[in-house]
Amino acid sequence: RPNANGQQTSNDASNNLNGNALNADVTEDNLAPEFDDPATQCVLVLKEMYGSTTIEGTNGSHEVDEDAHIDVAEGKILWQLTKALRPQQTLEIGFGCGFASLFMMGAMMENGFGTHTSIEHDQRTTWNGAGIRQIERLGAEHMFELIEEPAGLALAPPLSPSRSFAAG
Repeated sequence: RPNANGQQTSNDASNNLNGNALNADVTEDNLAPEFDDPATQCVLVLKEMYGSTTIEGTNGSHEVDEDAHIDVAEGKILWQLTKALRPQQTLEIGFGCGFASLFMMGAMMENGFGTHTSIEHDQRTTWNGAGIRQIERLGAEHMFELIEEPAGLALAPPLSPSRSFAAG
């Protein structure tokens, strides 16, 4: 059932996600019980994203479907790993609406450092800038880089001298 803004409520949105692990309303309490501060901007942005059927982008909106996000349990694992491993830099291939990125960047914000790079060649077209807009909402542009190239080209040697990704 639509709310006053015409968006579906989180119950309806989770039912439309065709088998993803969102079986209950996504609330601040069940989204982030392990997080140090569940009132952080990151958790609030994620809560709104999971509760909506569309994600506003810089070039329009993108419909949330089963391919548009990871489930909450997977996101919590990303947050916990990023928090525990304390990486200086993370790399994600496939950015989409930005769900996974926000989980990792939220942990980096709690850690007090880190940068995140996403590779998505069609972010501004297919995804209508949805992921970019969520990073802006988080206020984390300073710790984010988007590489708008096909992953094979972005990662193919030789990388530019200013761009390298170390494993380990």
